[in-house]
Amino acid sequence: MSIDAFTLARADLAGNTVGQLQSQSYNANEQISAESGDGKVDNEFATIFSKSPAVDLTTTALNKALGHVGIGGLPLATGSVGTFYYQKLKQGGTRDSSGHVSVEFTAGMVVPRRIRATAGGVATYDLTALASAEDNNNAPIAISSGATLPSEDTTDELFTCGVATIDEGGGSPITFNPSEIEVEFGIQELQIQTGGTIYPRLAAIMRRTPQITVRGPKIDLLTGTEFQEGRAISAFPTSVVFPKAAQGGGLAGSGDKKVTVNQGMITSRTLSGETDSESQIELLITPTYDGTNDVLSIN
Repeated sequence: MSIDAFTLARADLAGNTVGQLQSQSYNANEQISAESGDGKVDNEFATIFSKSPAVDLTTTALNKALGHVGIGGLPLATGSVGTFYYQKLKQGGTRDSSGHVSVEFTAGMVVPRRIRATAGGVATYDLTALASAEDNNNAPIAISSGATLPSEDTTDELFTCGVATIDEGGGSPITFNPSEIEVEFGIQELQIQTGGTIYPRLAAIMRRTPQITVRGPKIDLLTGTEFQEGRAISAFPTSVVFPKAAQGGGLAGSGDKKVTVNQGMITSRTLSGETDSESQIELLITPTYDGTNDVLSIN
């Protein structure tokens, strides 16, 4: 008797295909209550009082995914659902043409988590989809077999770790060539559950506290007190770049993704060193809202 096995496929977020997925994980996030009484040793009743389904995604398609899900997130609702596909493996072959599985969120939202890249490596973008119920009578999630996959998304863009520039456009800009860049969106989501359903009835972004961490060998930035006590970002912005790779080798020279901070602060966090490796510092960029631009401007 043969067995069925599956692997990840693509995701459809409100009608937008997100491919080049490196991981896709569904979590029911159930709160189970098992109870008894009267001094009994074993529980006699088990139920679920709360369930907050979520799917965590990681993609290498930075440009496409950021075009769909930016710092404001992406709403999911009837007619603009989120569907996450798992494709069936074919016995004696590669992938089957039918019998796939889908996880559908009929309402909720998708929020950004982080962009991460290391020198010589491929940049990744992490997102989380959150389910919430539109009413008390219908669950916001449906898991189905026999699903049809959306059109295949070609792997046609990759990005890597680029440079960080402090006081960009100023008279004395500082270029930092990091070994690692990590952009944390700092999304603090709020999910509200009300009586009459085990699912959240609302999913929203409550707070954004983004941070950008760059790590690299330019330890001479620590001379003096400027970065030790905090360097303001005000007159000129600070940015980090994720260069686009060229098909066939090298960098494309255009189409890079850039994250700009127009106001905030830069501080140094660590200075590390090990035998047989270069010393590195870690700079922390803390953005604040300047009243005009997004707290993280992405283009």
